[in-house]
Amino acid sequence: MQECIVVTSGKGGVGKSTISTNLAVRLARSGHKVALVDADIGLRNLDLLLGLEQSISWDLVQYVQHRCDLADVLLPVPNIENLFFVPTSQTSDKMAMVPDDMIEVVDRLFGQFEFDYVVIDCPAGIERGFENAVAPAHRSIVVVTPDVSSVRDADRVIDLLQKKRIMDIQLVINRYRPDLVEQGDMLDVQDIWQILSEDVAGVFLESEEVLRSSNCGVPVVMNDSTVLHSLYADAAHRVLGREVPLVDLQHQESNGVWSKFLQWARVQMGA
Repeated sequence: MQECIVVTSGKGGVGKSTISTNLAVRLARSGHKVALVDADIGLRNLDLLLGLEQSISWDLVQYVQHRCDLADVLLPVPNIENLFFVPTSQTSDKMAMVPDDMIEVVDRLFGQFEFDYVVIDCPAGIERGFENAVAPAHRSIVVVTPDVSSVRDADRVIDLLQKKRIMDIQLVINRYRPDLVEQGDMLDVQDIWQILSEDVAGVFLESEEVLRSSNCGVPVVMNDSTVLHSLYADAAHRVLGREVPLVDLQHQESNGVWSKFLQWARVQMGA
């Protein structure tokens, strides 16, 4: 099956680009041929997260303007088999493309280049950039942080997605802090699920490790020894439709990976 997945949020600053990049890496490392598309015209940053900022010769807007072929835009990501990056322009604005352009791009990625998955990193907001990014999508991942404003924006985005007949929607809860949830200062997973009524694909803690990996241009999921690698692996399995139970961040004290995760979480939070 070939699927286009748009990763969106409505609100900016929730870690959407990090989620897009690391999930695409996990899907590729699971054996699927994946194209990761940066749809944030004028504010691209996936090239930085992948360490490819010096490798871009052509971009998506130039392809739409018939200045190059799509093959010229596609960049294989070093050291990650099956993953290719489609950069967008850093100097154009979001009006440089229309939704039909993105539909044509994705159709070619599936047809000519035979990708299994196209993951589109959607820009913040619900205007032209959003319209472009969601136009070819079969399904969506909505990234939300555990605060009221982010949840409200996510609810609005989910409504817009459903109006566009994108009904297969999953949530990723990012920048979760168990200590603040315990104090009653942050929404917990159950709160968010009850408000938004969509399946949760993954929950990720606020982490300095993500910041360090982003600054180095190496996705955090590439480090197989970290607990985040295991959490992203579980999230990718859920995206692929496999049943992987979520573990209670507040109360679970099981052995194995989750026990290591809790120990790591306490260190991250300074406990």
